[in-house]
Amino acid sequence: MTDEPKRVREGLVVRKFRRGEEPSDDISDSTTVDERFAMVWVLSERMWRWTGRPFPEYDRAHMPVRLVRRNEP
Repeated sequence: MTDEPKRVREGLVVRKFRRGEEPSDDISDSTTVDERFAMVWVLSERMWRWTGRPFPEYDRAHMPVRLVRRNEP
């Protein structure tokens, strides 16, 4: 069995708050836009890898997307 989950837990910070005294979820005052993008990337990558599927290796120009145009009146 691996020690990785234990190592991950060792790096976590846990804070306890009374009900109704929790801090706001808005972290925009304490982080930069770049820091928030980095957080989203880390979470997105972890969740993708958690699925067990191979991580995509295409660049933005070759992303598998489909453009749907709406007919506006």
